[in-house]
Amino acid sequence: MPGINKAILVGNICREPELRYLPGEIAVLNFMVATTEHIFKNGTPTEHTEKHSVIMWRNLAEIAYKQLRNGQLIYVEGKFRTRCAESKENIRSYHTEIVADHFKLLGRTKDFDTSVQPVREADAAR
Repeated sequence: MPGINKAILVGNICREPELRYLPGEIAVLNFMVATTEHIFKNGTPTEHTEKHSVIMWRNLAEIAYKQLRNGQLIYVEGKFRTRCAESKENIRSYHTEIVADHFKLLGRTKDFDTSVQPVREADAAR
């Protein structure tokens, strides 16, 4: 039986989206989404917030970059992806992110400036 790898988030963008271009003009957008749960701990209501790394590729990345801003409420669908990196000291570290294939802005967007332009790697190196 095939497995299911599905991620769905509704939360606030908590880091300004960063668009960059890989060789071959492949667009990559990275940002963070914070989700907050309201739970009871020892009878006391508390909040627990998780921050999730989200990545978008190609056309979706460029479209999203024109619309997404820090603080906006967003719905994101995608799949979990975990990358492993090994340091020079042979220490492994793992990073899990959501590779998004769909998003929808929720709530008001008129309060956000949409005039920010992407930075290409060649421009950033100057």
